[in-house]
Amino acid sequence: MKNALLVLFCIILFISSCKKHKLGPDPNIPALPEYSEEGANRGGMMINGSAWLISNGQGIFNYSMHVMSYPKADSLVICFYGSYVNQLNFERPHGIYVVFKNIKINNAEELIALNGKNFTLDGKNCYGGFCNWYASDRSGTATGNISFKKVARYTKLVYADGPPENPYRYFYIIAGQLEMKVKSDKDYDIKSGRFDIRVLDKTNIIFY
Repeated sequence: MKNALLVLFCIILFISSCKKHKLGPDPNIPALPEYSEEGANRGGMMINGSAWLISNGQGIFNYSMHVMSYPKADSLVICFYGSYVNQLNFERPHGIYVVFKNIKINNAEELIALNGKNFTLDGKNCYGGFCNWYASDRSGTATGNISFKKVARYTKLVYADGPPENPYRYFYIIAGQLEMKVKSDKDYDIKSGRFDIRVLDKTNIIFY
């Protein structure tokens, strides 16, 4: 009963937080959503001229993105999941990953240190490519850049009813832009990438 009330409370908070202006398409690239920093669970990019949209996670929990931290190895991996517009869902890529070396994130709150940071994907310390779920089945090698315009705690929603039995788990906004060139079965040019995702500690923020 307690868990049911907890979930109902989270749903009410989520619904109330959604009562704001609706975000529309990018006026310059209508196939993509406009850039935002609200934790709106949306984003996309142009891949060789075709629109690829990040999955629009529905409800409280969202699996548009995974953040995987490896503190002992000083590395961080992020994955976006999505598909092309008006094309078959099995057509790759299903996911796009980026690896950051020499970054140590010990807990979800430390992700905020990425706020305002820009990274050059040099193919060595930072690199990317295509992937499936949880960055499995990686392919390709990508160079380019990624910028985190906003990384902050999402203040409109908290999961759990508090310590000590069930500690609070917070949501975080991860918003930014990326562009990459991927060498795989052919050359892929990723342009005008944008992401605005709301992630939850211990659900799609994972520590190994």
